[in-house]
Amino acid sequence: SRSFRPKTFDEIIGQGNTVDAVRKAIIQKKVPPAYLFYGPRGTGKTTLARVLARALNCKNFLKESNPCTECSNCTDIDKASSLSFLEVDGASNRGIDDVRRLIESVPYSSGGLYKIYVIDEAHMLTKEAFNVLLKTLEEPPLEVVFILVTTEKDKIPEPIASRCQHMCFKSVSKDSMLARLSMILSKVGKQVPNSILEIIYRISEGCIRDAESLLDQILLLDEDLSEDRVYDWLGVPSDEIFININSLIAADLPVEQKISKGLSELRALFKRGVSPTMFFNFAMYHYRSLLGLKFGLEDPDKMQEGLVSSINLFSIYEYEGILNALITMYEHSKNGDFGDLLAELFLIRLVRKGFGIEDQEVDHSKAKSKSEDREEESFEPVDDKVVENRVQFMCSVLEGQVISGDQKVS
Repeated sequence: SRSFRPKTFDEIIGQGNTVDAVRKAIIQKKVPPAYLFYGPRGTGKTTLARVLARALNCKNFLKESNPCTECSNCTDIDKASSLSFLEVDGASNRGIDDVRRLIESVPYSSGGLYKIYVIDEAHMLTKEAFNVLLKTLEEPPLEVVFILVTTEKDKIPEPIASRCQHMCFKSVSKDSMLARLSMILSKVGKQVPNSILEIIYRISEGCIRDAESLLDQILLLDEDLSEDRVYDWLGVPSDEIFININSLIAADLPVEQKISKGLSELRALFKRGVSPTMFFNFAMYHYRSLLGLKFGLEDPDKMQEGLVSSINLFSIYEYEGILNALITMYEHSKNGDFGDLLAELFLIRLVRKGFGIEDQEVDHSKAKSKSEDREEESFEPVDDKVVENRVQFMCSVLEGQVISGDQKVS
């Protein structure tokens, strides 16, 4: 997929407004001295930075509003031999000396061309390095453009950020992602079922770089590209696991038996190499799809029959509770925090229908009402000595004292 990395503005997907703004700035000769490209990883930030560099110095740019990719100025950037383009990694060149060396090269002429400096992972620069960069951005030289690329915009110091033109990148949409993957397949002369491309989209979470890498992996398989084989190859759960869990919930069985069957299926899934993170990822997708079906936001004709039959298994309040829990558990599992255990606890709560916020609120209000009634019926003044004994008891517990069996509290 590296050979298909976009080289022109028209080839970049999912960032329409951002691409248009950068292209118009070049056409109108209003390119700012510094850009801040920010957004999720793998969405085209450094790719657009390179296209911008080509376009600024392309000998044929104004003909099609795209770099030609064929003139010497364009090909030198591709070969990493251009004296007018420098890309550095802010994570490994983050110190004051690294940035100082970069700044020292700014005054040198590049033969009448723009000089473009791309600092990837810019948020990793040290405070001292940012201070050195700031001095240059305060009085930017002519025909020099800095492009700061980051996934964490909030970590860029305000004095730096305020001197940059901000360009926001967003996760690539499903339609744009599938179109891009289909284009790559047509160029390599391969065919992959659309259902498998959708699996890639789910796993990549809008990251085009991850999606193309996954496609490369899948193309290493032979011609047998069945969904089950791809699920095993990539280590992800199929919809079947969630359909089976939903069927268990609907079954006329004791809760303990449902939980036992569900846990057995879940543990078998993990033994096949599916990670808890992937389980939560696909569970979110599954139950969000069910919620969408419930509200008529999804096309039931494109869903599995077992999925459609589960629509009314949960109330709106339960869907809310399920999805909130999945988001939290997904984040914890990415940090390696007891992922298997979290998945089992989620399944137990799901099977016993423990996500009903509506029911919990009703039960709480009933309990509160009963409690208030008991207090009104049995209110009696409490003897001061009793209060004193209870306070002493609580203090001893908080201080870690051991209470012997023959001690009593009134």
